[in-house]
Amino acid sequence: LAGGIWLGFALTVGFLQPGSRQACVYMLQGVVVGLYPITGVLLHRPELPLFTAAYFLIECVFPATWIHLGVVFPIERRLRGRWLALVAGAYAASACLFALVISGFHAEPPRLGALRLTYLYAALSFVVFLTLVAAAHRGTRSQRARAKAILAGGGIAGGGAFVALTDSALAGYQLP
Repeated sequence: LAGGIWLGFALTVGFLQPGSRQACVYMLQGVVVGLYPITGVLLHRPELPLFTAAYFLIECVFPATWIHLGVVFPIERRLRGRWLALVAGAYAASACLFALVISGFHAEPPRLGALRLTYLYAALSFVVFLTLVAAAHRGTRSQRARAKAILAGGGIAGGGAFVALTDSALAGYQLP
């Protein structure tokens, strides 16, 4: 249900503003976040190995989409120089993690170090996203208003996700 709702929001924004880079990046991020729980339901089904690979791909790309969204929203920074390097680096890190997660998952016995690193990357991506949004607080009145709204909700939701993901990465699932 949560995945379907997030997909619905993402696709609606993307289709209502197809010419906006911010809307397109939000749609990409929303599709990834929406598909994350949907494909997760099928993760432990040996007869559906493609869903396992799709799930891990989505899980590895998840952090990069948050960083990408922070670069273009609420301030639309041009993808040049350091911003292009940040976004390209985020997706490159996701691709490397995906290769490591898949090879570790199929090893005998499974190696989960790369998966835990992915959780840590996801936790840190929330920090990067919120930091980029906070930087928008120095922008125009409209950008400040957007930043305030995102920081309020994102700080609460992102804070909880940060704690859970960091726990999964470092402590090995100590939280219930």
